[in-house]
Amino acid sequence: MNIYILEDQWAQQAHLEKTLHEIEEEQQLAPLHINLFSNVTDFLKGLPSPSVENLFLLDVEINDDLQAGLKISQRIRQTDLFSSIIFITVHNELLPTTYHYESEALDFIAKDQDNVKQKLTKDLLHVASKSKHFPAPTLLLKVSNGFLRVSLDDIVYFEPSPTNTHQSLMHTVNNQITTINANLNQLLDRSPLFFRTHKHCLVNLNKVSKIDTHNHLVTLSGAQAPQPLSRLKNKALLSKLAELNN
Repeated sequence: MNIYILEDQWAQQAHLEKTLHEIEEEQQLAPLHINLFSNVTDFLKGLPSPSVENLFLLDVEINDDLQAGLKISQRIRQTDLFSSIIFITVHNELLPTTYHYESEALDFIAKDQDNVKQKLTKDLLHVASKSKHFPAPTLLLKVSNGFLRVSLDDIVYFEPSPTNTHQSLMHTVNNQITTINANLNQLLDRSPLFFRTHKHCLVNLNKVSKIDTHNHLVTLSGAQAPQPLSRLKNKALLSKLAELNN
C-alpha cells in the first residue's frame, strides 16, 4: 500500500507515521510505503500514477489555507478514481464542506479524538481488502490517434522511438510494439515499477528475471532478447528489486 501524507506539522507527521507502522505490524499488513509532504507544491510534484493501492491522508489546513486539503483532494480525483482519501484535521466544522468537493473521501478523522488509531486501522483494512479484489493497475497512455489504457502487468519495457525524440516504443507481453507519445523520462514518473536500466531502456521491474553483470544485460519475462544495463545502474537495480521482494 502506498500512503501519501500531507501534513505541515512535523510532530503530527511523525505521530501519523508511527501509528501507521504500529497498525501494519499489529494487523500483519503488506509493507506500507509512506511518503511525507509538508507543503502543497511538493505534494503535487509527488503525485503517483492512479492505483487502488494509493491512500492519501490529507490535513485540511495547510500553511494557513483552511481548505488546502480539500482542494488537493479535488486535484487527485481529476486523475485518480481508484485511490482512497482520508481527511485528518482539527477542524471538525469543515466536514460538511468536503461533500462539495466531490472527493469521495473514505473517512474524516479528528486529530484531537482518542479514536484516531482505531479509525485508521479500520480504514487500512478496508483499503487492503479492496486492493485484493480490484483489477491490476492500469496506465492511460497517449498514442497517435487518442489514448490507450494498458495494464501494468502487460508492459515489459519501453525504448526510444528511432524516428521521433518525443515518442517511445512500448513492448508488451504479447510481443506487440506500440508507439507512445512520451519520452522515457516522462514515462519514468508514471509508475514506481518503472526503472531506467539504460538511456535507451525503461523496464518494468516485475518483469526482470535475470541480471547479467558481466555482459551488462537484463533479461525480462516477455521480451524476445535481453536489454542493456548500464554499469552505473547495477547497484540501484538490485536495490529496487530487493525493495519489491520485501
